[in-house]
Amino acid sequence: MNKKIVSLLFATSLALSPWASQAEVTTPPVTQTTAHTWCASDAHNDSYSFNTSQGHAVWLPGVVTSLVFDNKGGKFVENADGTADFTGTLVVPGDANKSFTLNVKFTGLQTTAPEPPKKELDAKAYNEGKADMTKWYFYTGFTGTLTGVGDFAGSKLSLSRMGPAFQIGAGANGKNIQFGASGWFNFNIDAQPTNTNFKFYKIGEHGDFNIDLNPCVVEKTTMCVYAAPGSIYNTSGGHALWLPSMQTNTSASVDMIFLDSAPGILVEDGNTGTATLKGTLVRADNPNYSFYLDVFLSGFKTALLPGEKNKQELSSKAYSTGLVKPSTWYYYTDFTGTLTGLGYYEGLKASLSRRGPSPQFGIGANGKNLNFGGSWWLNYTIISQSTSKLHYLYGDNGDINLDIRICPPSILSKLK
Repeated sequence: MNKKIVSLLFATSLALSPWASQAEVTTPPVTQTTAHTWCASDAHNDSYSFNTSQGHAVWLPGVVTSLVFDNKGGKFVENADGTADFTGTLVVPGDANKSFTLNVKFTGLQTTAPEPPKKELDAKAYNEGKADMTKWYFYTGFTGTLTGVGDFAGSKLSLSRMGPAFQIGAGANGKNIQFGASGWFNFNIDAQPTNTNFKFYKIGEHGDFNIDLNPCVVEKTTMCVYAAPGSIYNTSGGHALWLPSMQTNTSASVDMIFLDSAPGILVEDGNTGTATLKGTLVRADNPNYSFYLDVFLSGFKTALLPGEKNKQELSSKAYSTGLVKPSTWYYYTDFTGTLTGLGYYEGLKASLSRRGPSPQFGIGANGKNLNFGGSWWLNYTIISQSTSKLHYLYGDNGDINLDIRICPPSILSKLK
């Protein structure tokens, strides 16, 4: 298994919502790395793009028209302190001897735009919700370098933010409606190439990052988990855990969600091929009904086992148009877990097991929208009922549908 190194080790203490139980409840702490790595690739135009310019990772007028990643691609590592590191080797298309090493540091993670974002797609992308800017997040500052290699050896360019904050999300790359990122930058030519046959010019122009981002296998990564909302590709949704067989005195089918202030925490360990998902789920209609969810996933795979099918619950257009590519998803072959009752469900405990296809992760894998997420079906068996005789849960099956994204600073500050 490929392993990409990420750092920053923290003791994670997941705080329960104040109404999780009528008695004080303490969530057991976990020690994890809090970072996430994306594999970066060149962003190419689709039918939602305004222009037909060549697909690229970096646009650099005055130096070269555009740059693309070499065959190793780029790495975009998001750290627990609200910073990110963007690295890779960029080459002139068709001439790998003309290249740069890229090293950029981003700072100031925000989940809301500090100013109007870059809107470089056709208006229909935003109007149809395919580029939902409310789901984007931003880095308010960055500095970096491009250091010449090969024919460009000896040269160095320094980069700094220009215009709107660097943006990440579906359609944020400004070239297509896939998950990606973009941002304009100023650049200064600090040193010219040693080879005098090549000379760079600064003519008042700025540069541009335009990249697609896909999940990478990493040694250890921690992400925040939320309910997966519905979209034009699947109008049902809005839950993290769906329990159709739950019986209460008010409802026969209940949606369980993670609160935005206390999301679930997904920790994936590429070294062992395992993952954990922990957090407090509350009933969407009444947070006094809640569970502590504790799941262990194992058997990491980058492809399905022979004869197995994945869950494809989005409209067929999501797959046929290439917006969602199941070939990029990854899987865990098994999982076990527990639901422990809190609040009105105190005393209740249920065991969870896999039902149907392997738990799946990737862009569109949540079965509800085009965000990065995960989903799987499950069986559950009641071990003990709630102390209150008015609130029962009957074992049967359910569905997990998750949006998964980098934790905001307000959550990261608690993961210490």
